Amino acid sequence: MADTAPSPTLSPDESLALTIANAIKSANLVSDQHISRIQTGLAKGNITARDWALIAELALTAATQEDAS
Repeated sequence: MADTAPSPTLSPDESLALTIANAIKSANLVSDQHISRIQTGLAKGNITARDWALIAELALTAATQEDAS
């Protein structure tokens, strides 16, 4: 896995968002395609409960489809 240490050029919000996104990714809670959306939303402070619900739904759907294969 790549170095997850936040870059010194990141703002505190971006640094925290990166840390959270990396933790979510390493726990395999959502697909890689959603990680950047989560990270951006967290850094900007505009990710909503509805966004989290959609991301979780999509992750569950993908997991269910993988299990069915």
